[in-house]
Amino acid sequence: IRLKKNAGLPTARNEGLKAATGEFVTFVDSDDEVREETFVKCLAQLDETGADLAVYGVQSVFVDFKLTAFDVPEDKYYGALTPKDVAYLVKRRLFYYMCNKVFRRSFLDVHNMWVEADGVPCEDAIFNVGCVVNKAKWVTVACPGYVYYRYDGTICSSYKPTLVAGMNKCSAAWKAYKDATPGAYEALGQYDERSPQTVASEQWKNIWRRSS
Repeated sequence: IRLKKNAGLPTARNEGLKAATGEFVTFVDSDDEVREETFVKCLAQLDETGADLAVYGVQSVFVDFKLTAFDVPEDKYYGALTPKDVAYLVKRRLFYYMCNKVFRRSFLDVHNMWVEADGVPCEDAIFNVGCVVNKAKWVTVACPGYVYYRYDGTICSSYKPTLVAGMNKCSAAWKAYKDATPGAYEALGQYDERSPQTVASEQWKNIWRRSS
């Protein structure tokens, strides 16, 4: 599928969702990789548990610094996530990405779930919070299957005004979840409830560290 103009990552993902015909869907960014056997393992767990989505591990390759980090879960069926489960996946850096997950298409269809596509980042987090709110059944897969290449100067490592707008939307999604879910605020605490000034300050500090 080739769009007439570059409308951004969320729009591309939605176009892919519209065109997809399989029982399951997943996402891969254009500069990343997925290891062999990853989807075999994920589909086996989805079939066995009947879960709505599978979460697998991430190998983060920091290209400019020649560093690699692994965030890999255990094999576990959660069912609908409790606030404590959400907090665990957030702290393990497995919650936010869309690209380390395999989604059951029927779940997305029933809940009319699409990617936030108004030109701001953090659409992954907003989408995944939506899965929690809609009581998706989650399973984690002990496989470091997604190879995430992280480069200096990308949207996650530099300051842009749209990043603040995206963080605000993400914070609003978290706040709505916490307000509606008993125990969620205690489990997640102040996580991601940051002001635009704080976000900007942290991003500028990252830029200063790298330039030093």
